[in-house]
Amino acid sequence: MVGHTEPHDPALYPFDVVERSTALLAGREFVLADVDAHDVWQSGSLVDGERLTIRDLAARRGVALPTRTVTVLAYGSNAAPGRLRQKLASVPTAVALVEARLHDLDVVHAAHVTSYGAVPGTLAGSPGTTVRAFVLHLDADLLPRLHRTESLGANYAFVRLRDIRLTVGNRTVEAIDTYLALSGVLAPDGDPIAVAGFDRTDGRFRVLPQGTVLDMVRVLTAPDADRVTFCRDLVAHEPARSDARERLEPHTLMSEPPHVVLLGG
Repeated sequence: MVGHTEPHDPALYPFDVVERSTALLAGREFVLADVDAHDVWQSGSLVDGERLTIRDLAARRGVALPTRTVTVLAYGSNAAPGRLRQKLASVPTAVALVEARLHDLDVVHAAHVTSYGAVPGTLAGSPGTTVRAFVLHLDADLLPRLHRTESLGANYAFVRLRDIRLTVGNRTVEAIDTYLALSGVLAPDGDPIAVAGFDRTDGRFRVLPQGTVLDMVRVLTAPDADRVTFCRDLVAHEPARSDARERLEPHTLMSEPPHVVLLGG
């Protein structure tokens, strides 16, 4: 069992992303020793030397399992337990994050700033690259809450990625739902910037820490402000975020992965 703190500093984005497949139950995290490909809730965690399934753990802790489980590709702070707890209002049902590998795509910075002051992630095509991501399993009733935290229709669209290659254990998944930034991809020098903190191989884009990207966005949109003032204004004022997004448009690529089907936003 592990624990993560709640994220506050936007420079720490994507925050406390899990390192292995993990179950979230009533604010506690249980690293999964094995993942059941057919029923994720039968996946096991070792607790005091005893293998217990997520179903067993949920029953012991009085946590309900989802009535109807949906899956979402999580590649940013949606794979961070602390941020998920904030997004889903303490998460009343069990949630699981299953480690996966996404091929020929990479996690890059979007061309907007969030309400908590970070320059978040989106996806961009990157032939030959493999990046670690997670499959988020949650109750379908929680999906509208997740949509709201993604500012669906303003910052992100909810889409289905088709004809992709996502390896989950020994399985290959060819379609999955996820979020893509409507603002496009931040590319001040003409190429996307990969988000730091993700395990990737054969990446094509330069990787910069969030603090450096924030300073880059500050210089492009409000060069006279220091970072503290800049971030404070972005968090406090939606018009400041809209203005920053507009000023970033000349430094944006409107590319998206192939075979995307819009589901919402």
